[in-house]
Amino acid sequence: HAQNLKVTTQSDLEQMRYLLSKKKQSPKPKNSLEKNTYILVGSTGGIGKEIHKLLEKEGAKVIPISRSSKKHPIHLENPSSIKKALAAIYEEEGEVDGLINTAGYLRIDPLKTLSFQDIHQIINVNLTGVIYACKEARIRKGGHIINFASSSFAKGRGGYGIYSACKAAI
Repeated sequence: HAQNLKVTTQSDLEQMRYLLSKKKQSPKPKNSLEKNTYILVGSTGGIGKEIHKLLEKEGAKVIPISRSSKKHPIHLENPSSIKKALAAIYEEEGEVDGLINTAGYLRIDPLKTLSFQDIHQIINVNLTGVIYACKEARIRKGGHIINFASSSFAKGRGGYGIYSACKAAI
């Protein structure tokens, strides 16, 4: 989509805010997030926690989903978990204004020392799970999907190979 955006700086966050608030058929002020509803994957720490605060401050309803979520637990390495959580949200809320994926699983180890199970988990949480969440979320026409990556894909950090490759794909 022409409005894909990599968010790594404060100005990127402001541009994200603008894109989230942009609605074609809304009586609300153009930049208002008030009464919008967003599913936030990975809302318990890091950038997800900060985005959660920002959205609530702007008057948006945030539906947090993560492994530790009480109401909508999700395991990104498990497609049926993703489908179940997002179907439950659709039953409760109907279509939402957006899906924001901030979850990440960082395992810092040389590739040679990772088991196939470790590699599978890193890929499923950081790439495949994000794709499945995008597929299963029910977003209203004109809504948004925002997938957060990491600067790790461009910085060549030791022990980050699989994680960095997944974030580059995002």
